Amino acid sequence: MTDVVIFASQLSQGFFSCLAVAIEGFMDLFLTSDFTASTNGNGDVDDLSLSNIATKKVPAKAMASIVLWCDQELAKFAATFGGSRVLGRLALSPAPTTGSSASVCTIRTEDSQVTSFTALSAKAKISVDELRKRLKVAEDKGDYQVAGSLRRRLNRAEVEERKQREDEMRQGASQRDLIAVNERQVAVEVAAKCVEHAFLSASRNLDAIGLPVVPRLAECLKPRLKGCEPEIAEILKAKWGHILSDWIQRADTDTSGDANRRSRRSRREGSAPNLQ
Repeated sequence: MTDVVIFASQLSQGFFSCLAVAIEGFMDLFLTSDFTASTNGNGDVDDLSLSNIATKKVPAKAMASIVLWCDQELAKFAATFGGSRVLGRLALSPAPTTGSSASVCTIRTEDSQVTSFTALSAKAKISVDELRKRLKVAEDKGDYQVAGSLRRRLNRAEVEERKQREDEMRQGASQRDLIAVNERQVAVEVAAKCVEHAFLSASRNLDAIGLPVVPRLAECLKPRLKGCEPEIAEILKAKWGHILSDWIQRADTDTSGDANRRSRRSRREGSAPNLQ
């Protein structure tokens, strides 16, 4: 997954640095008329003078065009960022429900018991094939008393073997569930690093020229995270929590909405008249 983070960092830095250069070049078209008047004796222009010129001389329509163009470029960046080279390579998915998580944990604690049971069953019990051979020999000899005893043992062995197969299938399913959970957790952590690189590149290159696009970038990236945005926001909240509050609030709203719906349903069921 390291190559995904590296590519996300390179993509973010290259995109936002080029975007900043293009915007500055466009704004320079409106500053050339006052460039000579704002130079000092050495022919240099200081940052304060350049800021004042930009504020006074860039028309409002031109600034609106810049903002609209940035919005379009951010949408393109989000599409590329969420493509097969970055987020598309990660096993992102919505967080599992509480019930499914509990079932995975329960099966996980029972794995050792299932394994030990399987080993003991293989050692202590005679195989079904062996019992069938003995039963056939006893029936061929006409020893029906021994054949009846073997038939009862064979029935018990077949039931035990069927139960053993079911336990092994359940164990395999639990292992696949655990692998999927681990892969998802790693994917969320990698996605958080990629998103952080995008935010840092956007902030370093565009905040300096007066275009803080990180909030809008967060809105564009949110649909590409496939329901993992609350967990990513939790990882990045130390530095970007003021921007990602909507990601967390949306998850809390969904949770409270589900709880409210369950509460209303229980009240309706409790207040329903008893017709019996």
